[in-house]
Amino acid sequence: MNRLPHRIRSVLPTMVRQLARPEHIDTTLLGDPLMDLLHRCAHLTYDGDYEQGMQLANVILDITWEKLNTGHWKDVFVGWRYLYTYASVLKAIGQLIELHAGASSELKCYDAIIKTCDMGLLMGAPVLNNILSHMVAAIVECSALRIGSGVSLESSSSSADARSKAAFDTSSKELASGDGSAEGDATSKTKRIVSEMSDVTSAESTPAKRNRNSSVVINPECEIERVECPSIEAFSKYMHDSLPVILTGCIDFWPARRTRRWDVDYIRRVAGKRTVPIEVGSRYTEDGWTQSLMTVDEFIDKFIERPEGEIGYLAQHQLFDQIPELKRDIAVPDYCCLGEEADVDVNAWFGPGGTVSPLHQDPKHNLLAQVYGAKYVRLYAAACTDRVYPHADRLLSNTSRVDVERPDHERFPMFREAVFQECVLDEGELLYIPPQCWHYVRSVSVSFSVSFWWR
Repeated sequence: MNRLPHRIRSVLPTMVRQLARPEHIDTTLLGDPLMDLLHRCAHLTYDGDYEQGMQLANVILDITWEKLNTGHWKDVFVGWRYLYTYASVLKAIGQLIELHAGASSELKCYDAIIKTCDMGLLMGAPVLNNILSHMVAAIVECSALRIGSGVSLESSSSSADARSKAAFDTSSKELASGDGSAEGDATSKTKRIVSEMSDVTSAESTPAKRNRNSSVVINPECEIERVECPSIEAFSKYMHDSLPVILTGCIDFWPARRTRRWDVDYIRRVAGKRTVPIEVGSRYTEDGWTQSLMTVDEFIDKFIERPEGEIGYLAQHQLFDQIPELKRDIAVPDYCCLGEEADVDVNAWFGPGGTVSPLHQDPKHNLLAQVYGAKYVRLYAAACTDRVYPHADRLLSNTSRVDVERPDHERFPMFREAVFQECVLDEGELLYIPPQCWHYVRSVSVSFSVSFWWR
């Protein structure tokens, strides 16, 4: 342990018992033998026998992996997730000791350690003040210093002016105070698909205008209203009346839009080595649809820069809890304070052009921030529910059976009568989507969006 850099040692538990005997885990379902294994693993690691410690950590990870992948995620006993996190921490510490003992290649070892931490963040539950997140930050910093492969993110852009910085610091406090939960609504997890689509067609009887950022044609009679940075009071009226609206000029102060502008290169530089869940396939109802864990570098290479037909989507992922370096570039919009609850769910949506979220509805207020690229969005009021033909299955009851841009009017005749609004959401714009409002979203370019859900 003493060979580790001070930066890394500063984030690790100082006492082995913090990892050997976690007091907050209910061990009834885990069993004494498994907890004894964790105890031995922690003491071996802290006593310097990192090889034996890593072997036991891998045994615990294998056992808990099976438990985590049996049945529905929401039904998994949280104790298994805690145990997975503790084992991930111990394995990562063992890998760090091995690295700094000169027993492995630096570059490959750092990548492997970061993956170990990310797997704990993705599959486990936060422990010891979300220690894995702090470990990754320290590891990334040390790897940049030792290998020289990193670039200081602060030096890659100029500082914001004092007024914008003050505004951002104030607005970002709410985001920074999130609870770090890794769980979302069970129904919303089923709503996302990815597929290639043709450009949207509009009613031929109405003159159309072409959006400046895409080839999509928008019917001006159906276009969603745009409002320049409304006051809280003015926005509350749209919420009260359940009216969609596009807000402009509200996120211009974000570092993601100003001093650390997001694009594919920036995302790669900040998060390239991080492991994330990617949705792969055309539709979640088809046999070929699946999810895969890969690094952001691998995702960008395979699905954005060198696509070969399949579409991948980093969709509805709590990326900002996993990678705080990206969290600092955004802020929860002040409009979210109008909810009845303080919690705001923040999710990332990153992918190539052609990714699609089918027509579906959610129970919460939604502000969709378009940080990079553009998306076509079509909305149907909750009153149109019967006309959009929701799935009868309870798990998919929030999703329409209609392919919005290629509707089968013989199977779904009432869909013709469903009145809709539409837009192309441009960079720097926020779209307010009321609760229960049916919405369909298609990327018209490489895109990065952030959704804010609240009640």
